[in-house]
Amino acid sequence: MPSPQEPPPSPFFRPAHLDTVVVEQTLISTPQGRHRHKRKKVTVSVVEHKSGILGCAANMMTCIVGSGIVGLPYAMQQTGFVAGIGLILLTSLLTEKSLRLLVETAKHLHQQSYETTAEVPFGIVGFRFILINMFVMAYGAMVTYLMITKSCASMILGVEDETYQQFVLLGISLMVHFPLASMRDMADLEKTSGLAVAIDCTIVALVAYSSPWISMQGMESNNLLQLIQTDTVHAGTLFVGLGVLSFAFECQEAAFLVAGSLETPTVARWARVTKMTLTACLVLAMVCALTGYLGFGDATKGNILDNLDPSTTTSFVAHGLLGATMFATYPLASFVARHVCVVLLFEGRRAHEGGSDSTILNRPDRRILLTLALYIAAIVPATVYTDMGKVLALAGVIGGSCLAYIGPGMLFLAVHGGRFLDLVDGFFYVIGSATAASSGVVVSETTTLLPSSSSEPADDIKRFDGCFKQALFYLGIFPLWCRIAERGKKQVMAHALALLEKNTIEPLRIGEVDYSIEKMAKMEEESPPKRHSGPVISAATLIRPSPNLDVPTLDNNSPNPNDKPKPRKAAPPLEPDPQEAPPSHIDFFIAIFYVCFGVIALFAGLVSLGSG
Repeated sequence: MPSPQEPPPSPFFRPAHLDTVVVEQTLISTPQGRHRHKRKKVTVSVVEHKSGILGCAANMMTCIVGSGIVGLPYAMQQTGFVAGIGLILLTSLLTEKSLRLLVETAKHLHQQSYETTAEVPFGIVGFRFILINMFVMAYGAMVTYLMITKSCASMILGVEDETYQQFVLLGISLMVHFPLASMRDMADLEKTSGLAVAIDCTIVALVAYSSPWISMQGMESNNLLQLIQTDTVHAGTLFVGLGVLSFAFECQEAAFLVAGSLETPTVARWARVTKMTLTACLVLAMVCALTGYLGFGDATKGNILDNLDPSTTTSFVAHGLLGATMFATYPLASFVARHVCVVLLFEGRRAHEGGSDSTILNRPDRRILLTLALYIAAIVPATVYTDMGKVLALAGVIGGSCLAYIGPGMLFLAVHGGRFLDLVDGFFYVIGSATAASSGVVVSETTTLLPSSSSEPADDIKRFDGCFKQALFYLGIFPLWCRIAERGKKQVMAHALALLEKNTIEPLRIGEVDYSIEKMAKMEEESPPKRHSGPVISAATLIRPSPNLDVPTLDNNSPNPNDKPKPRKAAPPLEPDPQEAPPSHIDFFIAIFYVCFGVIALFAGLVSLGSG
């Protein structure tokens, strides 16, 4: 686990003055009548740029759509007509739910990022597992976006020589991709993301217009009904299509960056962002998949634009627009990869706890060098190779399945492990204790963050409530789920007590949550003796300063320290903990379904690679 202290100075990356340093010059006169300049360094607080709901929705939609939209007709061709419609609906719903689930779980644990949320129940293994998969997904996306840029730009410019195509990609990426990726805050990309969303809609409209889906085989209503009855599921290639869909909708690695860039990031506002985003993505995906597959049938290619007649103006425009969207999608993927580098290279408390990229990247040299290193790592394979399909599929399938499905499900199960174990005991077991028999199962998770201090007596004896439930216990892999829940229960308790013992707690970039001050203070009084002395202070009072205090700060646009400081606005009221109520059976069923679906999607991608 990275040290909570800032690292010592190094000749290349200094520990970081997290604010901007401005050098001021003042002309002064000496007693001898000479004039000279006096220089003085002034540290000015830099405020991170934020986006509204529409801006965040545009950024998130750009992360999802990317280049995956043109592969959806191929996914339907692999899964079958009916199965394709069902899987598109299912993956979109699972993505929307997982985006909200991740942020809500992080708020519940008072964590800033995906990786630190996974670190609470699973330790450094969970921390690195998430970071590795985030980098795999982001790096794979960066490479494929550059390759698409090379292909589309070469077609538009009529360049056929491979060497000249490499120079075209190098010139375009240096002029457009790299400068956009070098920005500090993701909110700065909301305008380019909005333009990319409009372009994606245009591409889908061009596919629907150019595809002969209306006249194909005289597609009247009776033939369409016959197609629904006959073309249901392609069992032999179902996993191939599921792997493509998993890659197309995966965006969890960017969820915390987008949520942190939202103005007033409450649970309700974040839910509006995810619902708007996934609704729009679902409509685009369904239109593109249906019109493309109905038009070209078994001849549908991996990129539906390759099915269009290259001599037509529509194909020319569609390829040009697809290349233009890469200007917005590459920087978003680079932001995610850069976030991973920030966490791994700057092992201080701010970098490790997540959400502080904007402050760490205030120094332009650090920001440019990190972005340049990632750009070089992506541009080399993109210029040398012309077909990275299997490498990209491997990165998307492994990273996407782990981040989108397995990660959220495992986190929810582990974080609420005490409640899960209670429900398992109440359904599968008969407790031998007289106390338990008279009062029922004791619910150990009844607070917002800390589980209850009550526990089962040591002499309790459990036995299965019948042979059927014993068989169901093992068939449902409940030994594994219970082991995860037991570890999570222990780790979350230790994490909650550690929060109470901290002298200072960083404010949540993704939005503050009320952790029930009275209950947490009571739990602290009941806990073992503390290592610190003094009055009992609850975590909720440490997390956020009093909203009645006006803290002076310097205006970002006026670095002069002599300017009159402007008071900060009063902080908004704390919102309730989104996971305050103990989860139900349905909640845990959904979490386990996520894990199982992620494992299936993982093997689906591996099968697709093997069959290719």
